[in-house]
Amino acid sequence: MTSGMDPEPQPAATGGTAAPAPAPDPNDLVTVLTGQPRPSRRLADAIRERPVLFLAPIAIGLVLGLLAGLLRSPVYTAETRLAIARVSVSTQSLPGFAAGVQDLAVTYSRLATADDVTREAGRLLNADPDSLEGRVTGSPIPQSPLFRLEATGSSEDEAIATANATSQALRSYVARLNADNPDSERIYAAFLLAARDRVDAQRAVRSAEAAAVRRPGVVTLRRLVSAQSRAAGAALRAESLRDQYKQSIAGSGSASLVQVVNPARAATSDRGDAVQRLALLGLIGGVLVGLLLVLMWPKGEEQAYRPLHARSS
Repeated sequence: MTSGMDPEPQPAATGGTAAPAPAPDPNDLVTVLTGQPRPSRRLADAIRERPVLFLAPIAIGLVLGLLAGLLRSPVYTAETRLAIARVSVSTQSLPGFAAGVQDLAVTYSRLATADDVTREAGRLLNADPDSLEGRVTGSPIPQSPLFRLEATGSSEDEAIATANATSQALRSYVARLNADNPDSERIYAAFLLAARDRVDAQRAVRSAEAAAVRRPGVVTLRRLVSAQSRAAGAALRAESLRDQYKQSIAGSGSASLVQVVNPARAATSDRGDAVQRLALLGLIGGVLVGLLLVLMWPKGEEQAYRPLHARSS
């Protein structure tokens, strides 16, 4: 009878059904790393687990940045301030004078890097003009007739000398530009032609007057009036060109030149800014390296794992 007895286990079916696969070994690498869901490693946990591994690159990067900034050769910068000359209360009250002078300040500041200015500054410094390229910059001071020239150098004396030499070269260059007025030559040539026409017209007037005396009449009188009209027009044109020529010459002589307001007497060093900048870069680099290390460093169970064939039986 089988009512009070446990049922016997039935043999596994052999009709082509495969037996279930055995459970993986919990100590196997597959189970440790991939068999089970791996919890995500949070950044705070990774840093808390290995603080030394995170802080060491930060300290090293900060020290390297400080050393690079301290060992770097400093760059000195000197400044010279210039202004548009002949600025007075009477001229400033003229309509549009303020805007015009500010435009001139912008133009003159840009001329600081002109080839002629660089060559003249190089001659004054007894240096190669090519060595001055990129070391001098000019910029206007807003809402004023002033502009500045900034020069850099490897030493304080070099920066000061470069700034003052460039300002002197710029003043000479602007003076040559203002003295050379192309309109003056054009007006003078037109005045010579007008003066010749006036002489010819006056000669025609005298001839007409003589003809009117010899043969008085309506025809000779009309010729005299016409000759006098042409002479008056020629004289007016010659006088107008003469006045224009005088104004162009006076404008060349009294044009707004550049004058130095504050010559360069001292230079500032960028050592402090360079140290701060490089130290910050080293700190940021150390933080990035530290984060990579703590995130990529294997965990304790990963380091302690040994393959099955290497384990002792």
